Amino acid sequence: MNVTSFPGERISPCRRSRPVAALLATLCLSSLLVAGCGPADPSKSGPLPIGYLDLPAPNAPVRGDFQFLGWSLHPSGIRDVSIYVDGTFLMKAKIGLNRIDIGKAFLNNPDAVNAGWGAVVATGAIPAGPHEFVVQARSKSGAVRDIANRQIVVER
Repeated sequence: MNVTSFPGERISPCRRSRPVAALLATLCLSSLLVAGCGPADPSKSGPLPIGYLDLPAPNAPVRGDFQFLGWSLHPSGIRDVSIYVDGTFLMKAKIGLNRIDIGKAFLNNPDAVNAGWGAVVATGAIPAGPHEFVVQARSKSGAVRDIANRQIVVER
């Protein structure tokens, strides 16, 4: 999937129904989520990015500004990590954050120690209530994968 995202552009990074997405999330968790959860056809795009969303927790109630934190890796490196809310591009995360734990887990990848990413999301423009957030990683070679799909409740 080759997607160019701009603020306000509406796309559907996860085209699955919510019950199927929940099942996929469970399957991904059972395999430590290192394979990612997005649609994939590795034969067409080569290896896909892998990663994980550490924060916020599923169904977390949030107010004001809150953090998205996680990590992502790819053999060619990570070009960007994008965050979507309800299928609409919200923002790009800051990439290249230090993650010693990931460096130790992926010794064969020299980028692993800086595989972290993070973003601060302001809830002011997001209506109160439950929302679906999707985190999508894009490699420097152009491979794209949804690495997280999370329900979060915005409170006022």
